[in-house]
Amino acid sequence: MTDFTKRILGYRALLFVLLVSLVIKAVLLLQHPVVNPDAVVYIAAAESFSKGDFAEGASHYRMPLYPLLLTLFHFLVPNWIIAGQLLHALFLLLSVIPLYFLTVNLFNRSAAFFAALLFAILPVFNGAGSITRDPPFLFLVLCALALLSADVEKFSTKRFMLAGLLVVLATLIRIEGIVLLVLLPIMVFWQHRNRLTTNKAVKISTLTFISVGFLFLVVWMFNLLGFGTHSRLTDIFSWVQRIQTLNEYYALMDFLREVQNETPRGYMKRNLIAKARHFAPVIYFLSVLEMIIAQVMLTSVIALWGLRWRKEPLLQPQRIIIVWPWVVFFMVGFVFFMLRDFIVTRYVWIPIALTVPFVGYGMTLWCQKYRDKTILIVCVMFLFFAPPAAKIIAEFGKDHRDSVREMGRWLLEQDPHRQLNVFHNDRRFSLYAGRAGEHSKSVRGLMEDNKVIDLFSVDADIVMFRFNSRRVESLDFTGVKILAENDDGRSVSFALSKKSE
Repeated sequence: MTDFTKRILGYRALLFVLLVSLVIKAVLLLQHPVVNPDAVVYIAAAESFSKGDFAEGASHYRMPLYPLLLTLFHFLVPNWIIAGQLLHALFLLLSVIPLYFLTVNLFNRSAAFFAALLFAILPVFNGAGSITRDPPFLFLVLCALALLSADVEKFSTKRFMLAGLLVVLATLIRIEGIVLLVLLPIMVFWQHRNRLTTNKAVKISTLTFISVGFLFLVVWMFNLLGFGTHSRLTDIFSWVQRIQTLNEYYALMDFLREVQNETPRGYMKRNLIAKARHFAPVIYFLSVLEMIIAQVMLTSVIALWGLRWRKEPLLQPQRIIIVWPWVVFFMVGFVFFMLRDFIVTRYVWIPIALTVPFVGYGMTLWCQKYRDKTILIVCVMFLFFAPPAAKIIAEFGKDHRDSVREMGRWLLEQDPHRQLNVFHNDRRFSLYAGRAGEHSKSVRGLMEDNKVIDLFSVDADIVMFRFNSRRVESLDFTGVKILAENDDGRSVSFALSKKSE
């Protein structure tokens, strides 16, 4: 088989994976899932940008590149919500391509096919109803890494410049990209350390400074236009200070110490809470690792057992291109978890995505090990791919009715000209009521003793409130009038007004 034939077959495999990914995302989108709460912020900023009001858009969200992408895409798709959901799905679909070539360059085509197929069906990368900035960030980072992996034996000025540009764009979407902007030249220096001439060293250093300079130039230009991006990037310094002091972490440990003193055995040195405080960093670390394994799917991670059958070193020098970013972004997630005492899956999307090539390589080694045992191979592949596929299929049959969306539409019918003063505890009410551009008017946390009347301590004509279905029976609606309600089985949303005296 010639190299050309192998290349064509490789592209056919990639096209097949893209088709699978496209079908999954299309079916999920056709079910009209409700958006995530953060979608309101991005759409509000994009709406302002589309009207030319950059200062107002920046007041909603201070990193403008993603809302600008959404604004441009809105010219093709007039509905803001559908435009955002399609943009989200599109970047997840396109991310298959750099992941495939990254795996081809560092492993082989078989590993790339398995890795890309797994990536395409993993539920974590199929949140078609969401509107977040993470898919374009993931796409840009994977593209940058794929470029660097194209020819690790020879330094390419063009590839390094393009990779740097992609990372700069990624940083303008998510502030964490600055980490990769620092890591990129370090990886290149390390890979070429044995054959690094003075000329190459000067080139790499110059291109790195150009990339950093370009980032701040773009930030400065955005700031002049009224986007206000500069104020968002200064968060880096506050984060460094918070990491140095760990004030939030120590405050939590002090709180746990007070809780410990209230327990029956609080005076003992080795009770549960004392041990939890002592091993808190380990618990945070293992929790992030558990999250990554859970999202890749435990049955798929079993494929990593096949790495023991490899014939060459696993951590070859060129593979630092995915190993070092994996470690760095894992630690970013770990530090965030320690500081905030919470973490969501999308904060570790990069480590999750960079685990997939190793899983794909493990699957290839399983196939090579048992290539003469067809039935066993079929069973093993079923083990690797069936659980994520089953989870996706379960999403197909899921009831996507949502009380927030229905009540938002109700509000739009009742108040199309937005004359009423409306407060809420879920920003998506505003989005579905055509009020995404209004700054959030939240009543979250105002209730005391489950008395709904407490919500009207604010100057509100209507309060839109979403409750967990199990909590509704304990609520006291004395003094309020229920204008409308909707129960989707998981939550109940109400439109409330204060009873006339």
